[in-house]
Amino acid sequence: MSDNLSTITDPFAVTALDEATELRALSQALRLAQGFKLIFARCNQPRQRRNLIAALRAELPELNAQEIHFNEPITHLLDELRSRIAEPPPDAVFVSGLEYSLPVAADADSTPLVANLNASRNSFPQVISCPLVLWIPEYILSAIINGAPDFFSIRSGVYFFAAAPGDTTEIASTLTAGDGWAIEGLSVKEKQERIEAIKSLLADYESLPDDQRSYETEMRLHRRLGHLFAMIGNRSLAQKHYEQLLMLARRLVDRVWEGDALNGLGIIYRQHGRLAEAAEVFQQALAISRDVKNRGSEGLDLMNLGNTYYQQGLLNEAKKFYQQGLEILREVGDRSGEARALNNLGNIYQQQERLSEAEEFYQQSLKISREIGDLFGEATGLNNLGYIYMQQGRWAEAEKSYQDSLAINRKIGDLVEQGRTLSNLSLLWRERGDLMRALEFAQQAVEILKTTEDAQSLAAAQELLAALQQEVESNNTSA
Repeated sequence: MSDNLSTITDPFAVTALDEATELRALSQALRLAQGFKLIFARCNQPRQRRNLIAALRAELPELNAQEIHFNEPITHLLDELRSRIAEPPPDAVFVSGLEYSLPVAADADSTPLVANLNASRNSFPQVISCPLVLWIPEYILSAIINGAPDFFSIRSGVYFFAAAPGDTTEIASTLTAGDGWAIEGLSVKEKQERIEAIKSLLADYESLPDDQRSYETEMRLHRRLGHLFAMIGNRSLAQKHYEQLLMLARRLVDRVWEGDALNGLGIIYRQHGRLAEAAEVFQQALAISRDVKNRGSEGLDLMNLGNTYYQQGLLNEAKKFYQQGLEILREVGDRSGEARALNNLGNIYQQQERLSEAEEFYQQSLKISREIGDLFGEATGLNNLGYIYMQQGRWAEAEKSYQDSLAINRKIGDLVEQGRTLSNLSLLWRERGDLMRALEFAQQAVEILKTTEDAQSLAAAQELLAALQQEVESNNTSA
């Protein structure tokens, strides 16, 4: 493919030479090196790193290279190396595992490890009398360039290794396996690790020649990144990856992927309150699903349209779309989609104050979510049931449902839902007359929601907090 396709990359991504050429260059640098040399080997995949080191040892049998792998966070690389370098000194030191110290790319350049690299750069030659090779993924290389430029300036060379096409295909299949609802059940750490692994893999694909790239695989990776970023509350990056997916899908004239990208964008627009734009892209996605006769996607598209109408307060229109979507999702056997449709119908009845009917739908949704192991769906169902119980004065049941929902959302790292559930706990204790406990939960909700991009939920929590503070102050004054 000769046409240029724009891609999302880290700022210092470089197109790699072929692996053999880079390996020969690194081997020659190690053979000729005298004294301390700082060398960066950009390699995103652990298995490839191990293979490359084995190849170097075979190429340089006389080289006594000590491998130091960190499997837990460190804050000062030089101090750690000082205590670990063998005696007599080796001919080279290979370091790996710095990913544990900089697990999230977004703030990697401001971490203590990177700051200490800058501060101690002049001391490395005094401690290490041989070449030091840092085997690092691209995002850590970028973090060092941005956050420790003085340390980076003493480098002797940077070598870029992209994974082989066969390896990237296998890794991509592993990283994108699993239904969306199953990915939602991963812990925060697991989601962040998955994000960094996928970003690294994308960088490898983008380093390959055009005739070796798989744009379909890259679309799968962008979709999964969009989903993961949305789940951890970073909607801006989620939107960028959905936009990249949409661009690729339209460039390749792939209607199915185009519909998938439109759905992802529509959800982001809806969450930001851009409801007209959300409705428009959901309608486009629905038209595509019907054109390609994808009934499962059609059911989900109808659900998404229903959510947009619900958010506008158009309950009858929303209910119609939910019912149509539920029928199709049951037809195709999408149990996760069925559970969410039932939950949304429960929301309609809850808004209409038909609490018994709402409770019935929430219970059905919760039952399915638990049967299939959908933690996000389970947390949502528990939160909604808590509200029903609170409205009915069933205080103990309401508190248990909210606390159970909160525990799940903490496990899966959904900050927005944590904030909403804490707000509901605040409302519960306000209803029960314990303003201090209500105030405590409201403060927690505000602090968590400040870390998200959900302005609407944050505004609601701040309004609740201000009202509670005023009530507490009023009570103290009257007392």
